[in-house]
Amino acid sequence: MIRFGKILIALCISFFILGSTAYAQEDLHPAGQATSKLLNLIKQIGGKPTQSPDKISKLSNLALTHMDMEIISEKVLGKYGKKLTPKEIEQFQTLLSGLFIHVAFPNSGKFFAGLDIRFNKTSQNKSKATTPILVTHKEEGEVDIEFKLHLINEKWKVIDVDLDGVSMRNNLRSQIYKILQKNDFAELHRRMTKKLKEAKGNP
Repeated sequence: MIRFGKILIALCISFFILGSTAYAQEDLHPAGQATSKLLNLIKQIGGKPTQSPDKISKLSNLALTHMDMEIISEKVLGKYGKKLTPKEIEQFQTLLSGLFIHVAFPNSGKFFAGLDIRFNKTSQNKSKATTPILVTHKEEGEVDIEFKLHLINEKWKVIDVDLDGVSMRNNLRSQIYKILQKNDFAELHRRMTKKLKEAKGNP
């Protein structure tokens, strides 16, 4: 049986990027600026271990506004999304957002604090853009990361992140598929709800 904890690995792929940043935000492409704002928020989440849970939650909620969870949820569910009711899709998006807020952002913020970041030139194709970043880790060396964004309502929002060519969204979708191939949505909902309650300290 696939443990839901594996899904969190995919969630965290998008946030292996914290610490000192060698860039001037005003020199970045607007999509790069959106990425930098997201990273700065995550840096704040992980930069102060003594922060209150309420403060971390507020920062995490703000970080979530820089991501398009509707698109991410749609792509993660893939073909199974067509089999769900609008209410079930809404429930999935809410739970996935909660896991980002209470698990992915805080855990990644703490674990990856102190890494060096270099922003490279953003490429844009109509309403989509890719912001590449080079992260230097003292033990792992250099890691290439690409933030995928799209323009919606005049705002650039993250819809995927590639870590050395591995897509966060595709990785997460693979785990979701393994669950839904053997179980119904109710079981997926149960596992996600359980993990979210544990993250909030309510097992």
